[in-house]
Amino acid sequence: MRRRRDGQLGEFWLSKRPGRPHWYVTWLDRETRQTRRETTGTDDRAEAERRLAERFTLSETLDRERPADVPLMTVLERYYHEHASKLPTADSRKAARISIDLFRELCGDATVADFGKREQERAVAAMRDRGFSAGYIRKHFDTAKAALRRAYAHEEIAAVPPFLKLPKGEPRDRVLLLDEAAALFNAAARDSQFLYLVLAFGTAARPGALLELTRVQCDVANRRIRLNPRGRAQTKKRRPVLPMAETLVPWLEDCKTAHVIQHGGKPYSRQGWKAIFGRLADRAGVPDATPYTIRHTVATELAKRGVPWHEIELFLGHAIASTSAHYVHYAPEYLAKAIAAVDAYFGDLSRLVSRPLLRRELDEQPLPDDGLRAQCVPIARAVRGNLARNVLD
Repeated sequence: MRRRRDGQLGEFWLSKRPGRPHWYVTWLDRETRQTRRETTGTDDRAEAERRLAERFTLSETLDRERPADVPLMTVLERYYHEHASKLPTADSRKAARISIDLFRELCGDATVADFGKREQERAVAAMRDRGFSAGYIRKHFDTAKAALRRAYAHEEIAAVPPFLKLPKGEPRDRVLLLDEAAALFNAAARDSQFLYLVLAFGTAARPGALLELTRVQCDVANRRIRLNPRGRAQTKKRRPVLPMAETLVPWLEDCKTAHVIQHGGKPYSRQGWKAIFGRLADRAGVPDATPYTIRHTVATELAKRGVPWHEIELFLGHAIASTSAHYVHYAPEYLAKAIAAVDAYFGDLSRLVSRPLLRRELDEQPLPDDGLRAQCVPIARAVRGNLARNVLD
């Protein structure tokens, strides 16, 4: 990216219009021979220059360019606008934006060639100085690597620099004891929170998949839940088709709305649900629990109950062996041991939960310990009445 004079990049430059505070990106339309303008939306010169650079970056044609001739930020910004900004979730888009802005701050005017191991080590050291964990640093570098490899695959640059081998973050090994899991259910302030917990423990699905789950994806008649809706491309975080645990059936039969988990007629956002779950965990006395803790807890329970590893991997969406495996969920025995273990876990859990978790008649519902028995019956009756009207409050 070569500056020809102050405030100009390539065929674009900054200008102002009489009586207007904002800076404009300005260029000459070669076909009409007219001057075109596009507002930067800011009156700050430094911010306007950043947006000018971004505008030039997106319009520039790259064709097997030498790494020494291409700014690193050109590759990262193009990656964001052409790919990352179109990712299916807001969290993914936001994470990519944060990573790219961080590299802008740390690497400045570095070219692709400059971004060798020495520059990468300097960036890693700067992130460590800010208190970033190994896993968080690795995520930022994953964005940079994806951008550079995409530019190479699209023949925009002739080569990519070698990358540091960064350590993985510490595994999340927090799992809930049975009484801690029950405490989450007993702390649920709304039916929608209780239903989320039922589905989370019944599927071990990632939070995003559950918050986006619709009634159409739940085939009660054939006892199947398609966590990945039709039309949505699978990502490396696969959303499998799962058998429906019998405990889930009555809860999903009662669902009459488009999104299974919702409140006030609208589904929860991921950020909103993260905050709600944090308060729920605080009330339950497990403040270190997160939505992902449930997923890890279920995986651990399946292993403890003797479910084969290949079933656990399929249940979590970690494995798909071959093309023919795409049809394995139609088999009657598909994940049978995993689902039996899930229902057995719910049976154990129901003895500690004050509300009718298994949705049976009250005389069939296992009663909690004596300390909870006094409040179980009136709560259960009230819940059944409410859920019959609207299970998704």
